[in-house]
Amino acid sequence: MNELDKIAMKKAIEESKINLMNHFKNGGPFGAVIVKDGEIISKAHNTVLENKDATAHAEINAIREASKKLNTHDLTRLYIIYKCRTLSYVFICNYLVEYKRSLLCKY
Repeated sequence: MNELDKIAMKKAIEESKINLMNHFKNGGPFGAVIVKDGEIISKAHNTVLENKDATAHAEINAIREASKKLNTHDLTRLYIIYKCRTLSYVFICNYLVEYKRSLLCKY
């Protein structure tokens, strides 16, 4: 694990704490960060309740943000770091994106 991985893991944990701080009004305590070429390009947290959207999990929100920022659906050279195990359909989305790698952080 390199220094960027550690920084990105801290950011994923910070994202997960956003909902903790507001007593889970917007969703569960989950966060995700996507990295490309040594730079964090997106970070997100769970907004299922806030958006009334069952697909608005942290990983999916991070994918959406990265795609918008990079103006492409092709995220194959990136990697994702997420806090907490992912649901099966979110795992499938992560698989379809074909990340270079993914890291799960626990605290």
